[in-house]
Amino acid sequence: MALTKANVRMLEDVFITPSQFNAVGDGVADDTVAVQAAMTAAANYVLDGGGKTYKVSSTIEMPSDVVFQNATLTFDTDAVACLEAMGTQDSPFSLTANVAFGDRVLSLSSGDAATLSEGDMVYITDTQDFVTGVSRSEINFVKSVSGTSVTMVSGFFTPYTTANTATLSKIHGKENITLRNIRLIGKDDAVTPAGQIGADFEKCRNVNLESCRFEKFDTRLSRFTRSAHIHVSNCYFTNADRSGFGYGTSASKGTHYMTVTNCTFELLRHGVTTGGSEGINRFITAQNCTFNGMKDAMLDAHSPTDFINYSNNVGTHVPDVFAALSDDGIVVQGGRAIICNNIIDSAVRHGVLIQTGVLDTAGTDTITYVISDNIINNVGTDSGISVNTQDADREGIRGLTIANNSISNSSSNGIIITANGNDILDTAITGNTISIASGNSCIRLQSTATTGEISRVAITGNALSLTNDTPDHNIEFVSSGAGISNAVISGNSIYNGDYGVVLGTTNKVVVVGNIIDGTATGDISSGSATNTTIANNG
Repeated sequence: MALTKANVRMLEDVFITPSQFNAVGDGVADDTVAVQAAMTAAANYVLDGGGKTYKVSSTIEMPSDVVFQNATLTFDTDAVACLEAMGTQDSPFSLTANVAFGDRVLSLSSGDAATLSEGDMVYITDTQDFVTGVSRSEINFVKSVSGTSVTMVSGFFTPYTTANTATLSKIHGKENITLRNIRLIGKDDAVTPAGQIGADFEKCRNVNLESCRFEKFDTRLSRFTRSAHIHVSNCYFTNADRSGFGYGTSASKGTHYMTVTNCTFELLRHGVTTGGSEGINRFITAQNCTFNGMKDAMLDAHSPTDFINYSNNVGTHVPDVFAALSDDGIVVQGGRAIICNNIIDSAVRHGVLIQTGVLDTAGTDTITYVISDNIINNVGTDSGISVNTQDADREGIRGLTIANNSISNSSSNGIIITANGNDILDTAITGNTISIASGNSCIRLQSTATTGEISRVAITGNALSLTNDTPDHNIEFVSSGAGISNAVISGNSIYNGDYGVVLGTTNKVVVVGNIIDGTATGDISSGSATNTTIANNG
């Protein structure tokens, strides 16, 4: 009797197994054909590997609606993925009217709208750049269709205009895929050329990786491309260090709603990274993860990323491995982000680095960042926390909170904020504990271009200390550009350094109620400050 899906179901009642399709499962015999046959038959079922090891020599294609569990796959083929799920995307429809930020309804021709229905996953874009070289775009979901009007589940994250050739295309995604207790083993990292990927998901929806182990895939251990509703939990990622790659898990080309929790990343270039040459990634979360022996940033959000949550993670670095790399702890070059309750140790350059890459023509809402309650130790050449606006065509920052962080044993700045071409407005730096072994400043604000202003700043309740007396300062304002203004410095405990506070060229600054002790030259240097109030410090 031929072993069809129907009678496999009758025989097994619950599971399909590769052995039913003549897999050997000894890790030596090539089981590619059997594993693929079992995977194909397992759509709407559970494929259980029985804890065996299967050698496969070409990509195993996964269907929708499958659970694959309890198996090890070994894979030594170059330049392809071990497991793969690939959806498709229709040709685009043109929008017939503009949509604004926050709108939920768009207009299509009646014929195009009629092809859509509730629950469809769609990709919306136009030709206006969100970041340099990457157009505005998003994944959204159809709530309802009425005539030429299509209502989405959520409001649009940017405007889309017919003048910029706004389009919508339907994604036919592979969906409802779960890998559970799966181990994927690629080639040895030292073997080249490789270019391997462990598990590759493109245009997929509702993918779950649970309690899996991925190792020795030099390019990416797992990848999600233009996908949505991704959950990666309790997984272990190790040994991927190809130059320019070496990712534990990556999101690119417009992936939305991805959560990575309770995972361990070891001996990688980046643990979790987002980016890509097209499509904006949104709602990316990494929580409660451990990063050990990282060779570059443990968490790395490139500029086409927005709505980022990095919290409750712990990471260490091995800076001697890739000496040419910047080797920061956490890097965010995209839009809105919260970075909180992380422990970052031994980053070579910055503990946390924020560089706004979103263009001021993108049409987004306000760009804001919250960096709070992190422990940052043993930072190397630059700073514990660095925030900058890069250049004039980037979106400015309208809301920056840096609070309750502990920064120690840094060899340069504790916190440095740089307006370089665009403004940084409404900043609160409060409750931080900063101890600098040597370098420049515990807190340094600098305006370095004629169009970049720092204004409306509160620096309060921080405990700051410097090991060196001179030439370092605890709080320093440096302005060679548009300027620093409307700031209050109060209630801080300041110890050692050349000066406690240096104001430079500033306007409307209040320095009041600080405790300043142990300075070599003086408590406060007002420099060229104007409209300044200095009182009750000492």
